[in-house]
Amino acid sequence: MALHRSWGLAFIACMATTPFPTLAQVEINSFDQPGVLEWSNALPAATTFDVEWIGALHEGAWHSSWSNLFDIPATGETYRVEVPAFFRVLAHTNILRSQWTLFYYMMADNNLEPDFVEKFCDLARWSSDTNVQLVVQFDRNGSDTRYGGWTGCERFYITNGILPLQDSAVQDWGDGKGGRSLNMADPSSLLDFLKWGMALYPAERYALVIGNHGFGWKGFGICDRYAESIMYISDLRVVLESLRTPIHCLLLDACNMHMAETIHELRNTGLEYVFGSETYGQTDWPYGWMIEGLQLNPQWSPREFVVDVNERLWDYYSSSTAVSSITLCTTDLSLVPALATNIELFAAGVTDTTIPFAEVQSRAQAVMNSILDAVIVRRLGPDWDNLAHGLAVYFPLKQDYMHVRQSFDEYTPRRTRFSYETGWRTMLNAFYFLEPCHAQLFDVRYAITNYTDPGGDENLDLYDFCRRFSEAAP
Repeated sequence: MALHRSWGLAFIACMATTPFPTLAQVEINSFDQPGVLEWSNALPAATTFDVEWIGALHEGAWHSSWSNLFDIPATGETYRVEVPAFFRVLAHTNILRSQWTLFYYMMADNNLEPDFVEKFCDLARWSSDTNVQLVVQFDRNGSDTRYGGWTGCERFYITNGILPLQDSAVQDWGDGKGGRSLNMADPSSLLDFLKWGMALYPAERYALVIGNHGFGWKGFGICDRYAESIMYISDLRVVLESLRTPIHCLLLDACNMHMAETIHELRNTGLEYVFGSETYGQTDWPYGWMIEGLQLNPQWSPREFVVDVNERLWDYYSSSTAVSSITLCTTDLSLVPALATNIELFAAGVTDTTIPFAEVQSRAQAVMNSILDAVIVRRLGPDWDNLAHGLAVYFPLKQDYMHVRQSFDEYTPRRTRFSYETGWRTMLNAFYFLEPCHAQLFDVRYAITNYTDPGGDENLDLYDFCRRFSEAAP
């Protein structure tokens, strides 16, 4: 480590202790007064900052970290902190750890490309700093000619005013190359992005935003250049399980993703919260505006952050654009195991005619209570008229069976563990193939009109389904 000193100016440099050796620099700008140190950090992605003070009256070490440096501004480049004394500074840093890193996985190799160009520009109202870092992987097909109309995949470290130009992208992904053609529906593409981002931009807490088309338990994403491939929810589970450090919040900017199958699949991945739409989503999530609360309160817990996003988007759509059919919901994954247990008991009761129907109704009520516990925020537009309660589940109508036969045949543990582990597939088999079950299963399902999946009749609201069971005649 080299120390250069001249007229109160100290410059300290050392090699970062990260998987990718990086020169970490701390430049001391001035000593305004005794006990106050001001500096700028050449690496905005940051963690512990150790300073050894050698004073006139004593010698010793004073140590601090970003969590203790309350005077760091949210968007500044110069930082100040009170210190015990000052004379000579010896400092060393590694890549500094921020309070949050938000990963944006923008799968725009399809007809949504113009929307994601807008979302990128909205996100660029902010600048990554020691509190919140913003990292993007953006795939385009070039149908939108703005900003070069480029094709392929680029990564960006967001700074204020950055544009989605290839010249502004990260030029080296750690292998000597920058942007390239990728199938963003390939789970290895997501895993590589997250590992790379966590190594270079570590944080105390992480959130992942995935944006594209959504198909519920069947997956998400359409990558046109790769035969319109999609990523399965089971693939997403494997990616999250493969990370050494967990993602705390998952925000699914896609239609139909807030399903029982989705939250069940992801419940043991380290995730704490999942946010998304039970039904059709909106294509214009304001990526910059929706994280304004976190920018002002970077010390927030994962729960505080995701609840604020849920409420901000609700305010945005309900008051600004008056979307009457919107559904915005957040689930606490720690409460999903209890929900799964109650669903399993309910499904078993439906298909076992030796169990009194009154007991089946009691089990249906237990599922309803678990939904109310697990879905900690539910914001539903007036179109739903108390028909939706935040959590969908797969149950296609029988008359459309041949139309949805492919989906039904794929509703297996390989695609969704929920189908087997809760007995839901067994209950569907009873409905389709007239296997033993309580007759109310048919009455209840046929009484539910198509309101959660227009045009497909594949999904229904789980709470509403159980409510109708609990109110059905013996």
